[in-house]
Amino acid sequence: MDTFFEQIVPIKKTPAQVLLQLLISLVGSVMIFIFMVGALLGALAQLSILLFPAACVTGYFAWKLLTGFNVEYEYSVTNGYIDIDKIIAQRKRRRVLAAKVRDFEAFGAYDAKKFAERRFQTRIIAANAGAENIWYAEVRTEKTGHTLLVFEPDERILGAIKKDLPHLLAKAID
Repeated sequence: MDTFFEQIVPIKKTPAQVLLQLLISLVGSVMIFIFMVGALLGALAQLSILLFPAACVTGYFAWKLLTGFNVEYEYSVTNGYIDIDKIIAQRKRRRVLAAKVRDFEAFGAYDAKKFAERRFQTRIIAANAGAENIWYAEVRTEKTGHTLLVFEPDERILGAIKKDLPHLLAKAID
């Protein structure tokens, strides 16, 4: 019987990201205002024909930058394989990890202090900072090398992973 579970985890914005969004909004609005006033006044007739398109382009890029802060991760477990996708603004999806659960070298509850000094070729943080139910997995893949995955699976995803873990790892976390 096939198993398939998926979970979407929206990532909360940090205060620095919120501040940066406000700054982008402010600068974009001021630039659009200046371009539109210049185009409407038509003081420089030859230049005013370029100011309206410049306002539109500025608005578009401000919108792209602002919505680029909307990030979520999708975890999916299918028949012993785990896939982690990063979704940006619900318009762009990128696979960040694809691995067999059987290939996990380590798995358990995440403790940031334990991994602060450890070296990995790739660190994938697919969880909210400060979340309560954070887990980690160490795995080696061709694409990402020795990888640390930090994520916050729900009970369904966790159960599907535990079912396919190598025997020694499953025994260690029970």
